[in-house]
Amino acid sequence: MSGRVEYWLATVVGLALVALHGALLPGLLNHFGRDSLRVEFAARPAAEALQARATWPAGLSGRVQLVVDNRPTPLETLAGPGPNVAPGMHRVEWRVRYRGGVERRVGITQLVGPFQDPTSMPCALRIIIGQSFLDRPDVDGKPAAGTLAELVSDLVAQQMSGFDRWPIGRFRGVSDLRMRWQNIDDVGLSSRRKIVRNASHNRPAGILRTSLVMRFEDGEVPLWIAVIPQPSEYSLRLHTRVEAELDLDNRIYQWLADLFDGDDLISQLARRELDKALIEGFALPPPIELQGGQRLAFAYCPDQPIEVATGQYAAVPMRLIAQAGQSGPVSAGAANSGAIMPVALGTPDAVGLGPIAAPLAVEFELDAINGILHQLWGSGFLDQTLRAARLSGRFNSDPLVRDLLSVRIGQLGLTLPPTVQAGSTDSGEDFILGVEAAVSIRDGRDATDARLFGSVGLGFGDRAPAGLIARLTLTDLALTCHPRPGRLEPCYGNLVAAFRDRAGDIHGVLSRRFTELFEDIALGRTIDLETAQFRIDRASVHTSRSPAPGRVQVDLHGKLIRNPR
Repeated sequence: MSGRVEYWLATVVGLALVALHGALLPGLLNHFGRDSLRVEFAARPAAEALQARATWPAGLSGRVQLVVDNRPTPLETLAGPGPNVAPGMHRVEWRVRYRGGVERRVGITQLVGPFQDPTSMPCALRIIIGQSFLDRPDVDGKPAAGTLAELVSDLVAQQMSGFDRWPIGRFRGVSDLRMRWQNIDDVGLSSRRKIVRNASHNRPAGILRTSLVMRFEDGEVPLWIAVIPQPSEYSLRLHTRVEAELDLDNRIYQWLADLFDGDDLISQLARRELDKALIEGFALPPPIELQGGQRLAFAYCPDQPIEVATGQYAAVPMRLIAQAGQSGPVSAGAANSGAIMPVALGTPDAVGLGPIAAPLAVEFELDAINGILHQLWGSGFLDQTLRAARLSGRFNSDPLVRDLLSVRIGQLGLTLPPTVQAGSTDSGEDFILGVEAAVSIRDGRDATDARLFGSVGLGFGDRAPAGLIARLTLTDLALTCHPRPGRLEPCYGNLVAAFRDRAGDIHGVLSRRFTELFEDIALGRTIDLETAQFRIDRASVHTSRSPAPGRVQVDLHGKLIRNPR
């Protein structure tokens, strides 16, 4: 994981604004003055329940419609505790329709809790090692190429080369090497008792079982090795138990075989490589470097059980840890991040993942994604990314804007952390990403502060077009002017409405851009082991909205490649 998912999130916001100039046809260059719709409001940007107080001119009495998340809502609901909405980012708008079908709308964006505690974020993501990383039986019965079993088999043969000890004789080779995840309840009773008894912590969830046969001139040594992964906060400890049984062809020497210790043999195996492969496979992603020396680090959850599914996968829970820098807050987002926390959508019910096709995978609950977004926003990282993209400069310098319009925009700044939540049945999207940004709009000598709100649907898996990771769809776009604190006025409504109607033109562009950024992050990466590398050559995204609020799983396909000797 590179932690650079923030670039495409910023791009979604930027593309929405930049693409406005593409919709500036001559017939849309009408600048409407301030509409008679004016709303005086009082609302917090984040609250435990959706709530806002609002008034408007008496002449609009009976004509104002309240709309929450594009759904008509009775006006009186905001006077009480507010509409019953799920945690997440919500859009509240007041709309008035005039003669000729002209509609004016103003609105606010509000985060609704409960909220996460950024100092103690939940265990909401997992590193997964699939069975295919360990072993896939080949057609000839040997471990498949590019698996850990093939690597271990080669290393055993290499390290045992030249071994010759009486009474078993010279080493001849390795056969029947198999590696398999095994839930502790599927381990034989006698072995299970030994594993549980010798475990340094609670009852282990399962083991990585490696079995092999070492062939010698005068007999064979069947071995099986139980590797028990047990994480602490920042490291993964592996406890190994070895059992060996000698079956000599020459039974005269059987009494000598009892003097042979299986641990002597395993010391000749690639034990270090086996441990290294598991530790690196389960390795914590590198910290995400933010602004002002701040970092977003990953940690294991030692109080959460590892999930082991026999013959399928092992999944280790992790969480995020915010590490503050010495330079302090660097942006308006950082200044507000203590008061505005990431939304807590809730932990999905525990369900098995089922068979994992990829060797490695990372699973995110939505709370983990929103925790990352909050830290990127609060540190100023996303605002810096927007500035680096020079979106306002590109808009203002466009020939259509420069030569035909008096409107100019200032720098964008995100007023709230971008928030992902499950898509609705109506939208047909897996998830919805909501974004709000502040922007100053100049028209000649007049300058007005405004808020730009946008939501983007994310459709993965079967909903993604061929060759693309996801389908991105602009589901809403709104611009409201804030001529002074506490007042909302519509502005440039026709311009925004025209772009909203033509949003389909940029869906393909957004989807392709997202795919390019995703591939830049995921593909071509390697996980370095002791004597090999796991190279990622293909990645795919799968999502599940059930159980709510949903999960995102990134599958990493590739194979192990031996390092040159």
